[in-house]
Order: sequence, then C-alpha cells, then structure tokens
Amino acid sequence: MRESADFHTNATPTFVGTRLRENPGRNPRRAPENTPWVRTMLQPLHPYGAVLNLDVIDFRNIEKLIDEWVAAIKIAATTLELDKKNFIKLVELSLEGSVKIGWDNTPADTKASILAGDSKSAIADLLGRLIKIHFIGDGYFEGSRAEKAREYAQALFSLELRSICAIDEYIYWFRKYFFQSRVAMEVAAPMFFAKICSPWREMLIQSYKVPEGQMDSVARRMSFLKDKLKDWCYQASIQKNMKRLRGIELQEHIVEKIRNFSDILKDKKHLQSFLGVVCNNLPKLSIPQDEDELVVYTDANDYRWAAMLMKKTTIGEEPYRYTRGLFTEQQAQVWHINEKEFFAVWKAFKKWPLFLLAKEFTLKVDNTNVKAFLKNKLESKIEKARIIRWQAECQYYCYNIVVIKSHENILADFLTRDGGI
Repeated sequence: MRESADFHTNATPTFVGTRLRENPGRNPRRAPENTPWVRTMLQPLHPYGAVLNLDVIDFRNIEKLIDEWVAAIKIAATTLELDKKNFIKLVELSLEGSVKIGWDNTPADTKASILAGDSKSAIADLLGRLIKIHFIGDGYFEGSRAEKAREYAQALFSLELRSICAIDEYIYWFRKYFFQSRVAMEVAAPMFFAKICSPWREMLIQSYKVPEGQMDSVARRMSFLKDKLKDWCYQASIQKNMKRLRGIELQEHIVEKIRNFSDILKDKKHLQSFLGVVCNNLPKLSIPQDEDELVVYTDANDYRWAAMLMKKTTIGEEPYRYTRGLFTEQQAQVWHINEKEFFAVWKAFKKWPLFLLAKEFTLKVDNTNVKAFLKNKLESKIEKARIIRWQAECQYYCYNIVVIKSHENILADFLTRDGGI
C-alpha cells in the first residue's frame, strides 16, 4: 500500500498496551477516522494496526483496553479498506504475549467458527468478548471482594507457560501472591490453574506425539486434573483459615503437589498410567438404593445456593446427586442470608422427593438458624409468607438436622462458588 506523506508527521503517538499517549496538541478522539493522522496511529508497531498486549499493563484497566483494541482494528479495517483475509491477518499481527499464545493454541475449527462472522465488525466484537472472558473471567471477579482479588491476581496473568520448565516461575508467584490473602486464593486460584492448563493441548501433541484422535480423551483427563489442582488450593485455603497453619507449611504442601504433577508430565508412560488410574478412581454418581442411609448437605452465599445428596458408607460418604442455582438480582439484594440458607434446603427437598420422602435421612447445614426455621412454629404475623410456605412443605419429610462447621461442608460450599462446576 502506498504510504502517504502524512505518515512521517511528528505527531506519531506511542503505545502502552492499546493506550495511546499522543503528543501535545493532538487529540485522537477529535480526529476524523479518515485522516492521515489515524492511519499514522495504526502503523507504528505492525504494518496494519494497534497492538493488544495485556501482559504489561494494569489488570484493572484490561476491559477498557480490550474495547480500545476492538475499536482500533475496526478503524484499521475501514480506513485501509481491508478485505476479510487481510483483516484476519491484521488481527493476528495485533496480538502479542499471552493473548497471542491463546490465539495460536485455539483449535482450527474454533478459529474458523469465530472468523466466519457476518462482518469484520462482528468478528472484532466477538474476539473482544472472548479475550475478556479469558483474562477477566466469567464471573470470577464480582462483588465486594473484586478489588482485593485483582490486587493479587494482577501478577499471575502476566505469566506465560511456554513449557513445563516454567513451572518454577509459577511456583514463585504462587508463593508470593496466593498466601497474602485467603480471598485472593479463593477467587484467583481457578483462573490461575486454568492458565497453567491452557497450553497443554499443543504441548501434548508436539512433545508426547499424542494423536489428534485421542486428544478429546486426554483433554477430559486434563480437565479433571485441573479441577483437582483447584480443589487442592481451595482445601488449603480452608485449612489456613480454620486450623491456622503457618504460611510456610501450607506453601510447601501446595508446591509439593504441583512439583509432583510437573514430574508426571515429563514421562509419557508415567503420564498415561497416572491419568488412567485417576480417571478409573473418579467417584461415580449413581441411583440411591432402598437400604442406603442418605445425607443431604446444603449451603448458600450471597449469589448462589447448592445441595449435595450423599450416602453413608463404611469408609465415609459417597456422592449421589447434586444441584445448584443462582439467586435473582432482587433475591440477592433483598433476602437475608438465613432466608437463602433455608431456600437451599427447600430446593434440595423439592429436587429429590423420590429419594427423600420414602425414608428418614440426615440434613447437614452450617447455619444454626436453619434448624430453628425448620423446627419452630413460625407466626404468620412475624415471618414472611414464603418462609412459612417453605416450612410447611418441608414438614412432609422425616429427617434429623445436624449443624456442622463450615469447613466440614466442603462439597456444597464448593458448588456455591464461581469455579464449582
């Protein structure tokens, strides 16, 4: 493409991520989209457009910067009159760092479906949404804990796992940031481990020569292992809070598990054997039998409720069924936490009447007020009508209530969290 003489103006801006710092006297918001200055804005770092690199910028500004990048490539496509092929080339050239790695590791069929949009503008918007979900998380950073979690998660998202050798770098940041705050551990851990696992598909194909036809099976196993890592981290946060372990003991416990997992990945035969054993030992959901002694766990937080149906065995308890759900926006804002806990019990009873109506069972909750809600006679002048209705429906069931500690209600509590499924 022939360059305009205006490309060599002294007003060329510099880039930080996708942010522009223009020279004095230039305001990019006032520049018409068809001016030489805009073409200059799109040129400096690549032949076609602004660059999106989220590894070197403030985590709190990521959403804004992604929006600016989407707007920039739209302007590039219009100003440079690019066809779809060159537009795709522009997009690929404008990604750097972790975003580039994520795009390169995206399966070809997924790329094709993304790039088959009706228009270049639609493709840009879709890419922007996908990048936001990857870097900001689909609901991980919500509520009052968001700012504190972002503070510790910021460094984690600047890392790239190009090979298993980088696991030591992750462990360093894991030690430095995760144990600063239990909030950061709970909120950031699922996204941290998801980022570790994201390049594994390409690594397995190249390093271990796993055939493409077997990748779905391996991917499912890897997904389970990722969940196991998240579970280790969550259990560690519970231990730290309830048992008050010294920080260094907890760090070494988690780091040892990660190192062992890294060693497993280095040996192909060991890896396949380990994955097979893990998958064969997974607990399997089944149908309750008449002779089984059933236990129901329920829990709720500000935004979600969940319940687990278990059976007692000689070595502990095994899962039968689970259910979970979201409170509406109004319910989340208006209902007291005691109402939400009671609602979780009522939903569990309604979910499994076939199993629970026929026999006596045990209900385990971590809120002492639920016991009063279920057993005491509620007066209609004091209590809300919905609570009295819930209590009346629960009276059809025969059960014993056991109030347990929060750290003993791990499964139901896990299901109420964003990374629970």
